[in-house]
Amino acid sequence: SVDHPAAGRGPWPEDDDTPQYDHKVCCSYPLVHCLPFLSKWSYSYMSCILAKGAEIHKASKQKHNKRRRRRSSLAAFLSEENGDGNGDGNGDGSSHHAEGSNEDQAENGNTSTAAHQLPQQPLQLTQDDLYRAPSLMRVSVLRPKFNTCYIATHGKLIPTLWQLASPSFIPAGFCQLITVVAQVAVPMFVWQLLRILEAHPSANVFKEAIPYVFLILVADIA
Repeated sequence: SVDHPAAGRGPWPEDDDTPQYDHKVCCSYPLVHCLPFLSKWSYSYMSCILAKGAEIHKASKQKHNKRRRRRSSLAAFLSEENGDGNGDGNGDGSSHHAEGSNEDQAENGNTSTAAHQLPQQPLQLTQDDLYRAPSLMRVSVLRPKFNTCYIATHGKLIPTLWQLASPSFIPAGFCQLITVVAQVAVPMFVWQLLRILEAHPSANVFKEAIPYVFLILVADIA
């Protein structure tokens, strides 16, 4: 049997044990050791997938706006023709509608012909754009762990699920807590900054205001 390579971008980046940086570089720049930690907590390796998603959204929005402008121009033309007269306006409007339909069909035909001549990448996320599942989430790992925890808790389901989920959900909850605190703190810092500016409209409030400016910046980054 031939082993075919698995589809996708490769293994989950956090499971990849391949050294990302040269040993000489790590010795010269000790802060390089912090980059894997920052990548893990910021999910920077997902930027390629997010970039393609943004590209798909942009193309879809441009296509939608193009159709909307075409319909708006056709509606404006028909309303002007109907305002000039019922007889002539209806005839001209029908002919223009037919011409618009012919133009749409011609454009679709040209697009189809171009698609056959020059194959384009489909505007959708495929399996090749995704990483493989993390090793900790594979059935071959979770099933033995679930059986062990289930026996250890004497057949209690909730404690078993908690033991399986807590290693990942507790850090995720901590990160979400930081996000919520930052979102709540930003309006309060802005309100305090405005109070300082209103209390001293013509005075130099750099020393009093600069701490809140930095706090707003940190909260926005968080």
